[in-house]
Amino acid sequence: MSYNRIFRLTQVLGAVALCAAAAGLGAQSVAPVQVLRSTELRNDKIPSAEALAAVASGSSVQLLSLEGGWAYVDAAGKRGWVRASALNLSATTSAASAQDSARGASGNTALTLGVRSLTPRVDR
Repeated sequence: MSYNRIFRLTQVLGAVALCAAAAGLGAQSVAPVQVLRSTELRNDKIPSAEALAAVASGSSVQLLSLEGGWAYVDAAGKRGWVRASALNLSATTSAASAQDSARGASGNTALTLGVRSLTPRVDR
């Protein structure tokens, strides 16, 4: 096999792995989190947006997504935005980390692929 063909195959397999991981994690995107301090549920992710409801400290909300410093949550049936800093977003064990891997078995070789996102450049 030529180098270009191996490189292309690696790209395709990486894309398939990322799609499979995204599909598997999509079903688990709603996660319950605890509110650390009292805050207001807003209809948009800006401080001056209309407050829909008050969210008490210690209550539990369903985290639907994170964007910047804001979290889109479901609080007692109402959906809206709260500051992410008002939520307990400590790292928990994910389903992916519980998967058995071949790293522990003797004689196996594991390949780790690190992928990171770069900010878009205007001059491209």
